[in-house]
Amino acid sequence: MEKLFAAGLRDVFLTPIPMKRNRPGTLPGVIALWRDEARPVDSLLGETTTLGLRVQSIERVEAHREFRQVDMVFG
Repeated sequence: MEKLFAAGLRDVFLTPIPMKRNRPGTLPGVIALWRDEARPVDSLLGETTTLGLRVQSIERVEAHREFRQVDMVFG
């Protein structure tokens, strides 16, 4: 996970899953910008024993946010 974060990924997570014959397995997941796709692909293929990856494109919609200064009694 540290190598993937060092490669500039937005998030890295591991999900425990059951594999064949009820053996425990781990499903890695990463969130990266599309322009950075080569970095996680190279890292995952180079650092794990996987034979392939599934890549999915998702869009993100952000809520409007603003920052305000608020004076409060306690500072």
